Amino acid sequence: MRKKEYVSDVITANVIDKLKIGKNYLIASEMDSGKNYWVRNVLLPYALDKRKRTLVLSHRSSTLSQQKNYLEEYKWECIRQFKGGMFDLKTYQAFQNMLKRNDPSVDDYDYIVCDEAHYFVSDSAFNTKTELAFNYLNRNHKAVKFFLTATHEGLYYLPWKNEIEVLKEANFANNSVKDLYRYEKDETASAAITNEVEKGNKVIVYHNSMNTLSDFSIGNSKILYSGNRNFSDEYNQITDNCQFDCDVLNTTKLMTEATEIKDDSVESIVIHGISDIDTFVQATGRVRNKKVNVYYKRVSKKSILAKLRYIQKQLFYYDEFERLGEVDFIDEYGIDVISKSMRAFYLDTVIDPESSQKYTRLRVHKTGLAYLCYQEEIYEFMDEHGFEKFFDRYFPDISYFDLEQLRKEELIKLDIIDNFIDKKIFKDRQKELIGVICNKYGLRAKNGSIRVGLKTINSFFEENNIPLVIKSEREGSRQSENYKKTYWILSET
Repeated sequence: MRKKEYVSDVITANVIDKLKIGKNYLIASEMDSGKNYWVRNVLLPYALDKRKRTLVLSHRSSTLSQQKNYLEEYKWECIRQFKGGMFDLKTYQAFQNMLKRNDPSVDDYDYIVCDEAHYFVSDSAFNTKTELAFNYLNRNHKAVKFFLTATHEGLYYLPWKNEIEVLKEANFANNSVKDLYRYEKDETASAAITNEVEKGNKVIVYHNSMNTLSDFSIGNSKILYSGNRNFSDEYNQITDNCQFDCDVLNTTKLMTEATEIKDDSVESIVIHGISDIDTFVQATGRVRNKKVNVYYKRVSKKSILAKLRYIQKQLFYYDEFERLGEVDFIDEYGIDVISKSMRAFYLDTVIDPESSQKYTRLRVHKTGLAYLCYQEEIYEFMDEHGFEKFFDRYFPDISYFDLEQLRKEELIKLDIIDNFIDKKIFKDRQKELIGVICNKYGLRAKNGSIRVGLKTINSFFEENNIPLVIKSEREGSRQSENYKKTYWILSET
């Protein structure tokens, strides 16, 4: 693995100085590589020194709140230097409202930062206003525009006037994942979550649908989604302190993007029913202070094909629109069906300049069309190669395991190695531990079997930089039924 390279190491003030006004620049760096740190500690001070104004756009209100907290002291420092008002933080939604009311101040910025820039594609599935912001940025020739995201592939499907220039590529070898565990049955995930809670750990569960939010009501569990965030203690805790108090936090896509979690008690996350690979990858990067185990529900061939058929049907409607033209297309399908069921279009109200009468026009939703084209390619790839094939790109050198199969073979009690750490392992459980180690790390004897001893295991740990060691001790307590028996202690180094 090559050394982790932070955005601030690559895009210095000297680099910014050479960027061209009106151009689009992509910072496609992996999660936790300091994209927002770069904004706060490189770009904003540079712009302030040059007396340039900066607009930072955030995907979610949770991200905006965290950004405001980080920049509070910097804002007051600017005011003390009589340089207040040189940067603004806004959500994309607030920015789009400015555009709708033709607010002239949108043209006052010299730098525009689009955080979680995959928003322009991913949110287009349900939000036609993404096009409003994209069209403005696409036409803007007065500002230097930065697009920050770890999952940037969808951006290439947008109809750019000027191509995006890449300032930094992502290195996904630097990720936040320990291991990946696939499960088929919900009860398997429940057992894994329960196991974590019993050990005093916290778990975040990302749900694909609100219908499953109550499926994992384990311990002190809470539900967080867009509809209750204004009343949620957990939401406030995360935005204020990057932590939360409950044992299990059941949430939706609301928390899969940009939000930072820095909570030492979070050892695992669960991704429940999400097949969109960008959302999946984003979810794995929310915990910023450590690597976590990721449990995810198996993405079935049936669900992949169903999604692919839906996308292709939507693209068929677009082809029909191109073939028939607006008037005949509306006659063929009806305006109600189009507005409710077709994702490549939206209805626009137009005012005739001569008669001042209002009438409805059917518009192609360009960012929505980009989303559909991108998703078609993603799900065609998934159909041909399987969901896990994406792991080669996003989680290189990390193995994934079938949780039910491991349980069936009695190689785990769901918590794999952690179940053995700092515990006395007598002879009756040493074989089980050996099986877990061999299965997890690929250790084998010279003849290919898993019949290996203590010395072989410790040598393997040392040679492969695995921070574990097994020591052999003798039970010294006369009260123990294992008095004078030898046991192993597996410890972290």
